[in-house]
Amino acid sequence: MIKVYDDPLENEYAKSIDEKVRSLSWTYEFQPTTTLLNKHWVYPTDKTDTWATGLFWKLHKGLGLKEFFNIEKYHTIYLLGHTYGLEQQAHHDQCDFTIIYYPLLDWKLSWAGGTKVWDDNGRENSVDYRGNRLVIFDGELLHQGVPPAKSCHELRIICVFQCKIEEANRKRLDYYNV
Repeated sequence: MIKVYDDPLENEYAKSIDEKVRSLSWTYEFQPTTTLLNKHWVYPTDKTDTWATGLFWKLHKGLGLKEFFNIEKYHTIYLLGHTYGLEQQAHHDQCDFTIIYYPLLDWKLSWAGGTKVWDDNGRENSVDYRGNRLVIFDGELLHQGVPPAKSCHELRIICVFQCKIEEANRKRLDYYNV
């Protein structure tokens, strides 16, 4: 299951998130989502980052994540960044659903930086980075961030929400394949 939403946030709120992620102090650390050795830019979030939790709840309500996916809350929030040459390793998340929000509104399609997600049949699906775009997919699907192109001199920033469903049944999740 891979679902893409364009413009899930109203313009002014999307602009405020764009400005917020650009103002953060990023650190160069190991990838938090896998045990493989892979460093990239990270902004550590915790419950004190009310803007990140606010973003989740705004998306949750606006897209009906409870009604359509049975997502009640997030389990973990990551803010990740990549520059040219930092290729993320393909990996699986330890959650029922992975939600990625692309916050940079002026991102150019020629800069690449999207996400590859392989479905259950091994087919590669590419989601381009587009500002104010959101992608939701089964967290067990193999996926990988696409590094920015050499011509891009910007940090590829994404907001990742990992969500678990209480008493989830993997077969029941197939209902959402569209």
